[in-house]
Amino acid sequence: MLSRVFQFARQEFVRGFARYPDPLKGPKRISDVIISGIIISPCVVWMAVIFYFGYRQRKEKQELRERQRRALEFSGEETLITPLPRFWF
Repeated sequence: MLSRVFQFARQEFVRGFARYPDPLKGPKRISDVIISGIIISPCVVWMAVIFYFGYRQRKEKQELRERQRRALEFSGEETLITPLPRFWF
């Protein structure tokens, strides 16, 4: 349902700004453009927020992996652990 509303609003918005008439309905009024903009703008903001939080979450995971990798490399250089002989187990 929401996708149909969004598709309709997008079509009306594009038609209004392109300034060409719809063959079936005739030319668009400015109120139609305003109404479709009111429908589209919250959707655009909502999508931007979703993409931003997804991007931030991926970035945090990447930074965490990088810090863990550096910690492992650093601890491996600091302590030279030699394996115990096989017969000690």
